[in-house]
Amino acid sequence: MDSSSAWGLKKISISILKSLIIAWVVSRDNSWTGSNVFQKNTYVEGETGPEVDLGIRAYGRAPVLHGYLANGTKASPSATTINQLVLGVGGRSWTGTQWSEHSTAAIHFATTENHSDTAQGTNVAILATPIGSGYADRVKVAEFNGDGDIINSRGITQRKINSGERGRGIEIYREGGTAEFSMVSTSSVPYASLCRGYSVGGSAAGGYSATVSGQGTGYALCGHDGTGFVGAKAIVGLHAGANWTTTSTPTRIEFQTTVTGSTARATRLAVDEVGNVVVATGMLGYANSALDVVTQTTSKTEPVAINKRSGVIVTHPAELAGGASALFRVSNTFATPGTHIVLTLTNSSGSVDSSIYRVKPILDETSAGFYVLLTNESSSAMVQAVRFKFILFGVPAT
Repeated sequence: MDSSSAWGLKKISISILKSLIIAWVVSRDNSWTGSNVFQKNTYVEGETGPEVDLGIRAYGRAPVLHGYLANGTKASPSATTINQLVLGVGGRSWTGTQWSEHSTAAIHFATTENHSDTAQGTNVAILATPIGSGYADRVKVAEFNGDGDIINSRGITQRKINSGERGRGIEIYREGGTAEFSMVSTSSVPYASLCRGYSVGGSAAGGYSATVSGQGTGYALCGHDGTGFVGAKAIVGLHAGANWTTTSTPTRIEFQTTVTGSTARATRLAVDEVGNVVVATGMLGYANSALDVVTQTTSKTEPVAINKRSGVIVTHPAELAGGASALFRVSNTFATPGTHIVLTLTNSSGSVDSSIYRVKPILDETSAGFYVLLTNESSSAMVQAVRFKFILFGVPAT
């Protein structure tokens, strides 16, 4: 046929059939009605021209390609069972010496349970062959199941691993490897790669309504406690700060974590709609890993080194005369120009307080570190190991 034929085929040589309109149906009692029923394989072959088409044309009804699968025989069919291929559509390529033995890319329509009049679960899988591999390495690259999920697992699972997540959307599963979601853009706009989450009221059927206070989008860490999957134990949440209107859409950010010995997640840090940083414990500072302790071993003027952003310094218990001062240097790679230093005396001995001693920090702007000037403000000589805490803050250098 040429390009003007009813089939739209262009310069095609058909090896078996010419100008054939196929019109058949299968009845529910397993008998075929209509005409042109073919046994086993039917091929359409073409040469020259841009493509070879197999078309189904209909008027007043939808053209549909169906695959019918039963076990047993035509005389005595039995039910289709789980994991059976009901219909496959695939493509085989010419390798240079032969046709590929199986489809190197395919769409599979398969069962996900034993079928009956009331149980007919199915899925649709897309299969492809990785670059540099043969058909034997073909894998499922995506699976669409009856829960409404899209599973990307290289064929390991047909459903979400955590049953509590089924029906919620897309899952990427990797066994022994990183499950990764990546976005790449070459655009120069500020948010060229952007993940959006829409939280709204209402419904598609009844119409949408405004986002309300507290609604939001979260990025969560979930896991397994050894007995089962557990929900989010750490979340970065983006929330509406109040009900949204056409002139006001306030937002806030919350950071939620779970402490050791607990399974209850709680908000630890939040940034409100005007930029205030709110700490749930009422304290702002560094983690325990940012703290260290150093002690002088020879005198109150002995230099010490402590490369932490916060810590404790304990002086040597040498005598310090009334009204006298001792100056010593603290080497610290975090104490650079622009650093602000806070020193706080502690009363660990029960007798050291602000009426006896005064500590003053002096930033060394020539090299990393600072000096501490310790003064005995009493009239008596004191023989004590003075203990004080320090913390470093970054401020603009002047």
